[in-house]
Amino acid sequence: MLERSEKAMFSRAKFFQHVNDIDIYVEDTKVGFKKIFNNIFSRVFSGMYRVNQVFPIGSRAEVIKKWRNCQEKERPYLFVVDGDFYILGKDDEIKGDEVGIFRLERYSIENYFFCNKAIEVFLDEESPDLNADVLMRNFDMEGWLKQNVLLIEKIVSIYFLASQVIPEVPTVSFKVNNLLADRFGNLDEIKVEARFSDLKRKILDVIDEEKFNDMYEAVRCHLGETGCAHHFLSGKTYILPMLFVRMRSFVKTNSRNDNIQIRMAKNIDVECLRGCIDKVQRNS
Repeated sequence: MLERSEKAMFSRAKFFQHVNDIDIYVEDTKVGFKKIFNNIFSRVFSGMYRVNQVFPIGSRAEVIKKWRNCQEKERPYLFVVDGDFYILGKDDEIKGDEVGIFRLERYSIENYFFCNKAIEVFLDEESPDLNADVLMRNFDMEGWLKQNVLLIEKIVSIYFLASQVIPEVPTVSFKVNNLLADRFGNLDEIKVEARFSDLKRKILDVIDEEKFNDMYEAVRCHLGETGCAHHFLSGKTYILPMLFVRMRSFVKTNSRNDNIQIRMAKNIDVECLRGCIDKVQRNS
């Protein structure tokens, strides 16, 4: 069965060889994500490879399994997986020096949408009267992030600990709307504290408080040093939904969130994704 599925996957890639110079395989199978990844990786590999079609596979485990069993010898290829919480801890499946596979350096592809240019272009296209400078001044990306960064750090830290100690307990699948304070995409301190306390109580059923404190402070310290806590929290279920809430508070739009994301993918900064170029498996 595995052999047949792998042959089918590479047969699909072969069908698109006339528009692709490289075969890229990703996790996300949801409608719209092929176009999102096409928009992103066509710019990442601009001038090197044509990218007009990517190939969704499914879960992280499926992508890694197919990468390990990959027998493709004729064409460049790249398997792409989310960073998830592996970017904060140990990843036993992907080592730093392996080629053919690239682990995103942020939690997920959606975290790369936290980008001034992509936000500015969308707001400007949707506003009939205000210019881009005014819109971005009102949006106040820096101020918004500053207002929420400590709460984001707190969420990331407790979610990471939960993923290590009580992995059966839901973390990022807990809806961010339950933690928001207003229509501007700001987190509510009281709601976040309640969520934190609930997970901490469950974690302390497994480890003692001293170990909890050591682990928690280590993560908080690392996040503080990076200054980019929002890179380490699920973009799909937290950062991007918060971003959409805030954008919709400044412009009226009838566009669905998936359509907004497809449009934004054309303008996000891809420089921070160019590390994947060195991970391409070249077999020619």
